[in-house]
Amino acid sequence: MKNKKLLAPIFFCLLFSLNVIFYYIYFALLDFSLTLLHLFFIATTTMSVILLFSLWRNWFWSLMNYLFIAITYFVSLVNFAYYKVFNNFLDFSLTSGGGFNWIMLADLRKFYFLVPVKLYLLAGAIFFACCVNLFLFRRFSMREAQKVLFNYSGFEFVSKSKRRDFGSILILLLLFILINIGVFGLSSYLYNNPKETWWNIKNQLVDLGFWGNFYRQLLPDKQEQIVDNDYFSLTKSDFSELRNLTFDKENKILTWPQIDRPNILLVQLESTQNWAIDNTETPMPFLKKILKENAIVSDFHSSSCETINSEFAALCSFWPKSDRPISGFLENDFSCLPEILKNEKNYATYFFHANVPEFWNRDHFVEEFGFEKSFFSPFFDRRSADKEFYEKIVVELQKEKRPFFAQAVTILTHSPHSDEIIEFQNRVHNASINPFGGKIDEKILENISLDKHTLRNYLGFLQKEDDALKFLFSELERTGLAQNTVVILYGDHRFYNFKGTDKVYNFQKYNRLPLAIVWPEKVKGTLAQIGSQIDIAPTILQLIEKDNYYERPQFFGTSLLSEKHPDLAVNKCLDQIYLQSRDFTVIGNSAVNQYETILKKDNQLKNEQLLTHLKNFIIDSDAVLDKNQLK
Repeated sequence: MKNKKLLAPIFFCLLFSLNVIFYYIYFALLDFSLTLLHLFFIATTTMSVILLFSLWRNWFWSLMNYLFIAITYFVSLVNFAYYKVFNNFLDFSLTSGGGFNWIMLADLRKFYFLVPVKLYLLAGAIFFACCVNLFLFRRFSMREAQKVLFNYSGFEFVSKSKRRDFGSILILLLLFILINIGVFGLSSYLYNNPKETWWNIKNQLVDLGFWGNFYRQLLPDKQEQIVDNDYFSLTKSDFSELRNLTFDKENKILTWPQIDRPNILLVQLESTQNWAIDNTETPMPFLKKILKENAIVSDFHSSSCETINSEFAALCSFWPKSDRPISGFLENDFSCLPEILKNEKNYATYFFHANVPEFWNRDHFVEEFGFEKSFFSPFFDRRSADKEFYEKIVVELQKEKRPFFAQAVTILTHSPHSDEIIEFQNRVHNASINPFGGKIDEKILENISLDKHTLRNYLGFLQKEDDALKFLFSELERTGLAQNTVVILYGDHRFYNFKGTDKVYNFQKYNRLPLAIVWPEKVKGTLAQIGSQIDIAPTILQLIEKDNYYERPQFFGTSLLSEKHPDLAVNKCLDQIYLQSRDFTVIGNSAVNQYETILKKDNQLKNEQLLTHLKNFIIDSDAVLDKNQLK
């Protein structure tokens, strides 16, 4: 019998070459390189596809393989847009306890424009070429041996008959299993022995590539293998050690007005960052004036990089899990600021957001956090302009007879900052948004990882947000609410990254957010050098309780009014971790447990102790949520 020894290898080489072309261009557009390890994963995946395609020769099985290939190219395009937004790839892990978030994926449809048109065309062309390649492979492999161009004796990799015998299927399955055992073995080794450079998620993605990253996600989560323990107490101890290692000196206490049962309006500003506000020709003159004339934190940080996580951190004084948003923890119990104010202080509690309540499962969490009344779309037009948003909020708060605590989560400046969204806002909500026409500082232009057109669009959105904030304060004055209301403004999370060679500059520009406390009577000065969103709930409690204030055991933050504020911030975001203190800036990756100190002003021993306690803190604080111990 004559055989077809080289038929499958030839078509494998063609398929492999097509995928190398695609991922070379794909990663080049992300400013990544194509590594040998990445090529290995492309090769093994291509082998797996060829073997699976060869198992059965009926059309249904072939169509399933075509569908699988189509899905992989679609997911690669989704990951491209996702990386542009979050500097990471989507987590498709089957072992991370719900790490994959379908709501987030659905919202990514807004970011289609972040994928270059040429990449869409390339993906389509490569997919078509792959399908033609596999179709010809199927046709040739089903012909009689003498009709095939490549006709050699030797190992019969592909049978000449249409029907597969059991022996051929067994051989193909065995080869498929052996190849994937090898791939998972390598992935497991890399996962358990990560490179030191993998503290930077970009380095990890460059080394592993699209397919290596996918195989890694299918491995068991190392942090899930921890035994039952009192992780709440362990986290308290870990964080106490971090505070002791980074505490510098006591803060000077500002004299602040002792208002009896003040109203509290907590305004979370979407995608609002200090580098934009501090631009020499600022797009936000009103907010810049507020930061200059009121009580602030010099170096304020988010506790995560997603809006719902920022709400959670500000209200519950704890961090989300490192690898996914708090919206996945529907079964957990929390004891948060609105519940305390409602039950212990007889405050009315309000939540306002111009989005549907199902997004991020807020319909569940507003009740779990302790809000009595919540207002979403359709009460507000979905993604309505902030001016109309604030106008309706003031109308509702005017009706309240009791002191109130209200959280308003803005949405106008939410990405994408595209021409299409500007057109939508101007047409539907009469927002009058225009790209920023002022001068942008040269160093920002040189270092920001954003094209100039989108940058001006983003700053144009901030201009309208600033106009809306000015309107809010004028409405509070007009209605008399300003006389007994403390307004707290803060940014929700970082957004646009910086890519220069100066790591410290990039870090500071990327991560610094505004925070200001505006009392009816002006209080000007610095509350703390460094703070974060977990400090907000304790601060509000001290504002209300004054001399009777005491620390709640479930809160991990420190009141910004305290003289013993530790000047420490920790951020947990999609496996990316950082710690900021006066003497240390540490960046890391919780998935591979690798960290780098990019700023160090103290001795090496203290740095090593800091890294040890930080690693323990990340693992233990994640376990607190996994084990539902934050009650």
